[in-house]
Amino acid sequence: MSNIKKTLKFKWNGNVDLFDKTTYGPSEAVFLLWLTLAFILFFYILFGPSRDLGEKPSIDKIGLGDSNVQRDSILRLKQEEDKALQLEVFRLHQKKEERARLDKIVVEDSSREIDMDLVIIPAGKFVMGSLGKGHEVKITKSFYMGKYEVTQEQWITVMRNNPSTKSKSASLPVTDVSWTDCQEFIYKLNDKTKGGYRLPTEAEWEYACRAGTTTAYSFGNEITPQDANYGDVAVGKIKAVGSYKPNAFGLYDMHGNVWEWCQDWFGAGYYANSPLEDPQGPDTGEGRVFRGGSIGDSASFAFSSNRNYNPPNIQRSYLLGFRLARTK
Repeated sequence: MSNIKKTLKFKWNGNVDLFDKTTYGPSEAVFLLWLTLAFILFFYILFGPSRDLGEKPSIDKIGLGDSNVQRDSILRLKQEEDKALQLEVFRLHQKKEERARLDKIVVEDSSREIDMDLVIIPAGKFVMGSLGKGHEVKITKSFYMGKYEVTQEQWITVMRNNPSTKSKSASLPVTDVSWTDCQEFIYKLNDKTKGGYRLPTEAEWEYACRAGTTTAYSFGNEITPQDANYGDVAVGKIKAVGSYKPNAFGLYDMHGNVWEWCQDWFGAGYYANSPLEDPQGPDTGEGRVFRGGSIGDSASFAFSSNRNYNPPNIQRSYLLGFRLARTK
């Protein structure tokens, strides 16, 4: 028993022999070790760092004890996050502007919806009429023009019927519509969307068709079967919109396929006497103008300058459709 219990001997000269087994037993050594650990823990809690080491530092919790380097690093991180957010907002705004020219048309009793795809046509000047017989006209304001002829799908979505008689397909241009029929379509379309849709004026149509050119066609003075769908090669078959290359403005099928109604009354001498800025056509006339040629006509009818007309309320033909314009 005398070897189990010993008396601890402290040397007051500053040295304590903690591992001298001649002065204490094993149980006292364990007790002294736990006592030492307790003192270390106490001083760590009292004077050690108060922040949870696992917590991510934030600007709101930076204290006086944090270094300036750490503060600057967090501030830079915050600035980078703000810039990234601003860039994302800017990109979303850009996408919204790109989509501003598109309207979703949703039939009230159906989940179907379609895009009215438009192209911006810039303001500018051009020589209206055939080479050597035209005069300069100025389009003072930019406007939108349909990238394609109005399709049967678009007509059905708005009007709930399909007047086309020659052939029926969603991607084919709608045909067999009079000028008056087009006005009814436009009225209903404007009621379903943001509005502003209309037929192009004759001057707008030719300006958009030429797209800066002065040649017979928007692609030159010669036409081939690879350029357009016209009577000499079409064999009576209308093609889906967008089947040929677009002009410089990004418009498809301005030559051939089907004729396209314009807003104006026809006047035989109007070319020579029309206003120099934004001509709207004569107040009255023999019929409404249509442009562009078709599969039933020879190549010369597809000239950019060629004009034709029909009565507005009775003339319907499988060769006659239309393209939309929209005020910007």
